[in-house]
Amino acid sequence: MAKYKSKLASIWWRMAENIKYDYLELFLVTSRAAGLEPSEGRSFGVGKSTWAIWAGYRCFAFHNGTLIFRNGEMIDTTPEDEKIELMRNVVKNYVKFDLDDVIKTIMSAKDLIPALVWDDVQDSCPAYQHIPPKVRRKIEYLTRARQRVANIIGTAPSMGEIAKPLRAHINWEIIIPTRGVYEVQFIGKRRHFYNPTEDRSRLWYEATGNFSPLPKEIDELYKKLRDAQLNFIRKTEEEEEEMPHVNEKTKQKIINLYEQGCPPEQIAVKTAIKKTTIIKVLKEAGCL
Repeated sequence: MAKYKSKLASIWWRMAENIKYDYLELFLVTSRAAGLEPSEGRSFGVGKSTWAIWAGYRCFAFHNGTLIFRNGEMIDTTPEDEKIELMRNVVKNYVKFDLDDVIKTIMSAKDLIPALVWDDVQDSCPAYQHIPPKVRRKIEYLTRARQRVANIIGTAPSMGEIAKPLRAHINWEIIIPTRGVYEVQFIGKRRHFYNPTEDRSRLWYEATGNFSPLPKEIDELYKKLRDAQLNFIRKTEEEEEEMPHVNEKTKQKIINLYEQGCPPEQIAVKTAIKKTTIIKVLKEAGCL
């Protein structure tokens, strides 16, 4: 692994300033699209979440007063046992995999959250052509959360995979070209004078550095939480809106009609329910 001795990236000061001076910034950690450094171009497994958890830990350590900046250096004075406990707290309570969970964590916050890690942003906030109004409202909620959270650190394979309304609020992209290496790019925005409702964005290279793997017990804890997410498949907004009116009694009626020989088209007419919903109910019941 290459070792980089470049200047300390200003991203660490920015995160600290956000905590100290009541700012809010959004960051995105990516891996697929190359920046200045040569990249393996891998979407998954190169360490995006590892970097995000380290960044979250540093924010909490700064907030606690055990991480300081002196003479252009970042100095971590956190005792080793406290470091592990603090990282455990970050992973258990402030690593989220869904937009709704991110919002619930912010809503229930009693004190300022120094950093919140939103893993796999593309899962619950994807760059579909149509972005449901509910998702837009939830994104706008994040932009009003400054008093409760200072840094929101998301991860996704690339910037283009997340919803445009969210991309507009991201100020920094951290690119992981290969395991253990990170590249910091500031997303500078300038007014488009010929189209003033749109801002022009440009990446400004900041620095390249190295980061370590997570401590073993923290890595195992994170993997356990991430593995649990494989037991859930997030429903789309359309599915969530379409299915609630089909109660258990109606589902059973649909199944009975199908077992009596009625095709989905006739069931839709008899029950005044969309054919697509009928098919979903029958598939869930194992009839199709």
